[in-house]
Amino acid sequence: MIQAQLKLRLNNPQEARLERWLYNLAGVWNWAVRKIELEAQDKVYYSQKEFHNLLAHHGEKLEIPSHTLQGLLDQAHLAWSRCFKKIAKKPRLKGVRNKLNSIPFPDPSKPPKGNHIGVPGLGKVRFRKQELPEGKIKGGRIVKRASGWYLCLFIATDREPIKRKDSGKIGMDPGFKDLLTIAALDRQLGKSEIPEGTQSHRTPFSAGPTRAQQSIGGSPTRKASESC
Repeated sequence: MIQAQLKLRLNNPQEARLERWLYNLAGVWNWAVRKIELEAQDKVYYSQKEFHNLLAHHGEKLEIPSHTLQGLLDQAHLAWSRCFKKIAKKPRLKGVRNKLNSIPFPDPSKPPKGNHIGVPGLGKVRFRKQELPEGKIKGGRIVKRASGWYLCLFIATDREPIKRKDSGKIGMDPGFKDLLTIAALDRQLGKSEIPEGTQSHRTPFSAGPTRAQQSIGGSPTRKASESC
C-alpha cells in the first residue's frame, strides 16, 4: 500500500462545496468526540457500526456523502479507542486554532482518465497530470493546505525497488599518497642525505621537530638564535 498525492485544479463551485463540507464536518467531529467521552463516563460504549447508525441518513441533510460521514466517525472512534488503551492522548476538538483540513473518502474509486478523476459528491475533478503507479485505489482523502487542495490516494501495489546504479565500491580519498611522513628531516640532514625510498612532506601538523630530535641535537630554530 502506497500513497500518491495529486494537486487538484478545482473550479469555484467545487472549492466552495469543499469549504462548506469542512465547516459541517468539523461540527460532526466535535459531536462524535464529546458523545464518546460523555457516554464513557456512564460505561456506555459503541461498536463501530452502532456509532455509524447514530447519524443514519444525516448525510442527506448536510448534502455530504454518507460514507464520508462514516469515515470521519471512524476516525473519532479510533482516536478514543487508542486513548482508552493508553496508546495516545485524548482527541482534541476542532476550532479556529485547530481547524479540520481533511475530508475522508473510504470507498474504492476508479483510476483517473487523463487529468480527471471522479470524487464522490464533486463529480469529475481536474488535477495536474502526473504518472501514478498501477494498482487498485482503495480510498482517498482531500487535504487543504496553504499551497492548495490535494487528493491523497491509497493504492494497493508494491513499492518499486531502488535501482542500483553504482558498481558497489564505496571508499574515501584520504588526500595523501604516502603513509609515512618524517618531520623536519630535510632541514637537519639536507635533501642529499635523506635515505632512499623515504619521502618528506611538510604539513602544518608536522612542521616542528619531535622531542627525540630536540634531545639529540636541538631544534634548528634554537641553534640559529644562539648563533646570533
